[in-house]
Amino acid sequence: TGVVGRYTLPDGDRIDLRYQGWGGGPSRRADTLVRHGLPVSSSRPDILVERSGAHPDLVVLELKASRNPGTIGDGLSQLLGYLNDRPERLSTQPAGWLVPFPFDALEPLSPDPAEPLWIVPADSVADAIVTRMAPTL
Repeated sequence: TGVVGRYTLPDGDRIDLRYQGWGGGPSRRADTLVRHGLPVSSSRPDILVERSGAHPDLVVLELKASRNPGTIGDGLSQLLGYLNDRPERLSTQPAGWLVPFPFDALEPLSPDPAEPLWIVPADSVADAIVTRMAPTL
């Protein structure tokens, strides 16, 4: 787990892509495991997209190579767990993005800042990240 991509924006902020790891910090999940005397293992979201600097932001991406509604539902459940584990880091909504294969039955919606979760097809996720993290590019 670690940073697998980094981009520096013209304003000096940085966007990091982190694969399967939070990069440290408090965790409700880990705290609960410790409190009960159980072995601690970190939750592992597929990808974190984090902007640091003057305009910090963080998005958790859960990738599902599927068009199956059951698999998509499972991915949303995983995202809810990640969002609850570290809510202090996820202040801008939607913070949890499910990324399935595109399919006809998926109703395309814009992200809703009042909702914590969003489904964005794989063929649209890169543009969505740029729109959110670097809108002036």
